[in-house]
Amino acid sequence: MRITNKIVNNNMLRNLNQNMRRLDEVNQQLASGKKVSFPSDDPIAAGSIMRLRSSLHENEQYLRNVKQGVSWLHATDSVLQDATDMMHRAREQTVYGASGTLDETDRKALADEVGQLFDNMVQLGNSTHGGKQLFSGQRTRETTFEEKDLDGVVESIQSLNTAIEGMEDDFPDLSDELQSRLEGQLEEHGLIEPGETAADFESANQEADAVSAFLADLPGVILEARDDGLETDERDALDELLREQPIHFFGYGNTFVSYHGGMEDNETAYLTREIGVNVNIPLNVLGNDAFGDVFEVMAKAYHYLDDGNAEGLSSDVLGEFDDAMDNLLGYCSEVGAKTNRLELAEQRLSDLKVNLTALFSDSHDVDVAEAIMHLKNEENTYRTALSVGARIIQPSLVDFLR
Repeated sequence: MRITNKIVNNNMLRNLNQNMRRLDEVNQQLASGKKVSFPSDDPIAAGSIMRLRSSLHENEQYLRNVKQGVSWLHATDSVLQDATDMMHRAREQTVYGASGTLDETDRKALADEVGQLFDNMVQLGNSTHGGKQLFSGQRTRETTFEEKDLDGVVESIQSLNTAIEGMEDDFPDLSDELQSRLEGQLEEHGLIEPGETAADFESANQEADAVSAFLADLPGVILEARDDGLETDERDALDELLREQPIHFFGYGNTFVSYHGGMEDNETAYLTREIGVNVNIPLNVLGNDAFGDVFEVMAKAYHYLDDGNAEGLSSDVLGEFDDAMDNLLGYCSEVGAKTNRLELAEQRLSDLKVNLTALFSDSHDVDVAEAIMHLKNEENTYRTALSVGARIIQPSLVDFLR
């Protein structure tokens, strides 16, 4: 085959372009710090880099979730510890008040202190963390507990009855069922006479034990209707009612609190954080579960002390104090166990972050020393190609006509 000057020139230019392309690739790697700038540079490596980047971002989000969870649980544990200390103090005053050697003035002084402890306990129940209520479930913007007297409780029950009546037009069967349940409970506990309605419920001359028993049964009575084969729209309407109207009340005599937080029954209970693939952990403690018994026994202790009922303090209240304190300690233990679990998860995720970062760097980041060496090699190759190309072009006849 005859080799012409055109073939020689074309081969030289093609080789120069290839050398220039390789030199540009190394320059691009050094300038960007990346081995692969575009998927077309290395499709296999690009796919690996994308997967590693996704895993790294996912791990970082899990790590943020864990840190938020640990912070939340530490705040919860602090509040529960303070609540436990207050319960110890209230129990001490109750034991002292049960003594037969105290006179009425001494017991009233003890009642005043227990009343102050009750108010402080309500404040603890309304504790916040980062602007969110700790014990309100998913309803973190709602004040968890509201302190009420018996008149306030009666107003709340009548408001609940009015709201149930307001459902008559859209959900007549549900409205009738709820009204029947509410009035049946009021009548069963002797708070209204047969034939009366919930609107006739008044605070005057009500027995403290009867009111407390009615309030303890109220949530179950209302929530049972939710599980009795309601249609979807009826269930939604009842859930909306429960978001607006409290049905959990805790207390005794003329000292109560109403609970406005989330409930398990309408799926507003728990704040969860995802700490791994399909691994969710609930962070919060529901206020009605942790503090309900606490408010009941402290209110009862207050009224028994105020009334001078030493026998009731020793026979009823002290045992209820022990049960409420055991309940609180159980939640302290649960929070502590979750904290340990999250701290272990945090350590694992931190180690995994280091490993993923190293893998990502190996696949993504350029080795500067190696790249500089390649750059020098490509520069030398390019200069050599230019020098050789200059020698390949042979003199022509035109060169001798000057």
